Amino acid sequence: MEEWHGNIDYIIAKVPNNYVISSQLVTSTLQAEFDVFMEQEIYSPKIVNFAIPQRIYNFNFTILLFFLACILALAFFFILKKSLLVAAFIGVLVSILLLDVRNMANHWGVYQDVEMTYPYVEPISQVQEFVDKARPFIQDNNWAFQGGMGDVYFKLYIIYGLADKTFKATVRKKNKSIIYKVTRKPNQQQRVLVEANGFYLVQ
Repeated sequence: MEEWHGNIDYIIAKVPNNYVISSQLVTSTLQAEFDVFMEQEIYSPKIVNFAIPQRIYNFNFTILLFFLACILALAFFFILKKSLLVAAFIGVLVSILLLDVRNMANHWGVYQDVEMTYPYVEPISQVQEFVDKARPFIQDNNWAFQGGMGDVYFKLYIIYGLADKTFKATVRKKNKSIIYKVTRKPNQQQRVLVEANGFYLVQ
């Protein structure tokens, strides 16, 4: 970090360590900004209804396209003497094409690097393996959560994946009616039946 001259507010990585192939902190250059801009946005349940817009030098790419459409419309209207309707149409069309090209590049990258080699939706794949292993143990018995799951999506997906099993909403220490418990931090007194990606089924 001795060669770094800028300000770092925070660095956060919320993925398992084995998912990180390499990491490097670099100075902001045109090439670095372009690489970040073209970085694939992996689709996950968290962005079904909200996708974070791409940024160039910390400027919102969508807003930049809006200004680009305005500039092109003004150029075609005043310089090339096109009608206002035609000029506005060309400006909007060019901006939409640029946005579509970026999205198509993202779709192709996700298809090539993810779907063809690892056809699972993140972060569901981390908990799907656990659900598949836990189902045969639970069978027709009941189960409940013990402690937090680290991410609300993990908890919701486990409930979804085990929807046909009897679920107890709360866990009490002396509640002997609960047969199995799903946790990320099993106690030493508990017997671990299933472990997958940091999720445990205990009894």
